[in-house]
Amino acid sequence: TIVLSGAFPTLPAAAGTLLVSGDTTPIFSLTNAVPDVAVVDNQTFFTNLLGAGSSVAILDSPLGAAIGAELSLHYGGLAGVSATLLTGSLSASDLSGVDLLLAPAPSDAFSAAELTVLSSFLVGGGTVFLSGEFSNLIFPGGLVSGSDVNGFLNAALASLAPGVSLANDSIDPGSHLAAGSQIDPHPLTAGITGFSYGYGSGVNGGTPLFRMMDGTPFMVVVNVPEPATSALLGALAVAAALRRARPSA
Repeated sequence: TIVLSGAFPTLPAAAGTLLVSGDTTPIFSLTNAVPDVAVVDNQTFFTNLLGAGSSVAILDSPLGAAIGAELSLHYGGLAGVSATLLTGSLSASDLSGVDLLLAPAPSDAFSAAELTVLSSFLVGGGTVFLSGEFSNLIFPGGLVSGSDVNGFLNAALASLAPGVSLANDSIDPGSHLAAGSQIDPHPLTAGITGFSYGYGSGVNGGTPLFRMMDGTPFMVVVNVPEPATSALLGALAVAAALRRARPSA
């Protein structure tokens, strides 16, 4: 006999945090280096991502050395924080002791082994930031497009966060400052009133943090459940299905 009460039990807290952005441009407003000047609220947001952590890892990007430099300079300038730029395949040892991993516009798809590393990192309580771009962007060298990058990330998201995906479109050409209703209330956006972004893609699913001028979310957050939470949700789903299938008296 399976008995379901009218309310589900309180679920355990989420393990890790996954952020998905359809725009990599906000990173360029972390310092006064080329191409954009620093925006305080962008600095605040990326500092919020780290929380109380002290170790950051940054995956190399086809956007070139500038993006890694922006992130390294920002996080390396925070007291007690170290920032490491990673190249080549991602391994578990790369993320040992790391609190925040940033993957801005990856140049190729994540392998099955790398997805396992990412999943384990999230379940272990880590934070991962993935960012794509507007679909018709051609990266330096012309070998990778925004559409390619979004495809790489969507393949990863199908495993890491089903239901979340980059729309692979092109919205809000030029440089913009998200403000007012474009900023959703959330602990990660607390105190932020003007967030610099540019031409990007919308994001489906997740909890919106920032939106385009037409209201389309371009950055979302997903809380990754702990293994016990996942197992409990699965058990509840099975129990509910059994109750629906049970013949009425």
